[in-house]
Amino acid sequence: MSSRPGWRFLLATASCAVVLIASAVVPAPAAAPASAPTAAPTGSPTGSPVAGVRAGSPATAPVSRSTMRMRAVLDRPGEQRVLSLLTSHLRTSPPGAVVRGVVWTYSSDVMTTALLDAAHRGVRVRVLVGGISCAEPAFLDLVAGLPAASWARCVRGSARGGDSFDGAEANLHQKSWTFSRVGTERWISVVTTANATDVAETDQYNDAVELVGHHRLYQALGRVFEQQARDRPVRRPYRHVELGGGVAATFLPWTSPTQRDPVVDRIRSLPGPGTVIRVAQSNWQDPRGVRIAHALVDRRRAGADVAAVVSSPFGPRVSAVLREGGVRVESAWFGPRRYSHLKFLAASYDGARGRVERVWTGSENWWSPSRGHDELVLRVDGRSAFVTYAGFFGRLWREARTARLRSAR
Repeated sequence: MSSRPGWRFLLATASCAVVLIASAVVPAPAAAPASAPTAAPTGSPTGSPVAGVRAGSPATAPVSRSTMRMRAVLDRPGEQRVLSLLTSHLRTSPPGAVVRGVVWTYSSDVMTTALLDAAHRGVRVRVLVGGISCAEPAFLDLVAGLPAASWARCVRGSARGGDSFDGAEANLHQKSWTFSRVGTERWISVVTTANATDVAETDQYNDAVELVGHHRLYQALGRVFEQQARDRPVRRPYRHVELGGGVAATFLPWTSPTQRDPVVDRIRSLPGPGTVIRVAQSNWQDPRGVRIAHALVDRRRAGADVAAVVSSPFGPRVSAVLREGGVRVESAWFGPRRYSHLKFLAASYDGARGRVERVWTGSENWWSPSRGHDELVLRVDGRSAFVTYAGFFGRLWREARTARLRSAR
């Protein structure tokens, strides 16, 4: 067995099956990790990971700009807010509209019904799923039920890269949806951590960022979708595009294994004193994960207030680096039927023209195989996005801390 497991291990984690795995991969912890350091970090007099963030921030926050509207949807297990957003859009997409969806895993009968209903009303549906879902009954029902103007396909390997990257299996791991029209609105883009699965609907914490009227993001997602639909390697698959309006997108896979790590560079670009960094990551392990942990510790030692909510798998070396470096950590792995699937980094810091607040979110896990996957990371600037994510982080942090303290009794 390879020391770097691919989609088979990830599916086992998502579906909570019991499997034997290579020693390089960390199994789900039996209990939440030991408590994080309690000393108040620089710039956070209370020691709270949500110091400076408005209490009770809503789970959905709209942002109004001259050319677009943004909202962030933060989802708890069973609430199905992301699913409701997508199915609502499908119900109100008019005939002739185009819907494009990309997910790694697909097993949702609810999404199949909504997509088929839309297609039979005249909406043109195009769906790409990872090869792991080629034989899923819900996906086969979708393929069989779509009319001639629509289609759904499975992608084997990485859609814009190869079947492997640096010795590890590669796959289509992106999760996004675009709608050319919903009701009277145009150019709707949704970037999410949620796959189209029953597990995402019932067991996971997920998020989605929706941008309405941002034509450049809609176009960028459409161009990449066209490449993914061809299912063959492109010469330089890695792309970072600044799209205006405080929005940017990063598309993986990496162009080469020796490429500089954009996550490490992203973290190191943040200043130290006065900076607040909040991380929620569901798969954080192996040597790449350790390098990312060191980058966060470097920001902590430079004076930033850094805290992380993790899930499973979470590498023991990553944990040691963070804790020894003064980064506070809580685990939101509450068991195989309730766990965080979030993958975001939120930061607030002083820039040349005042306070800068940013959120990066999307599909990328912080481990080496993600370098070879089709992944999407969206960056959204602005206080509303930061407050929404940091507020949700704070509630998840408190839930994780309470669960840990109860298990220690």
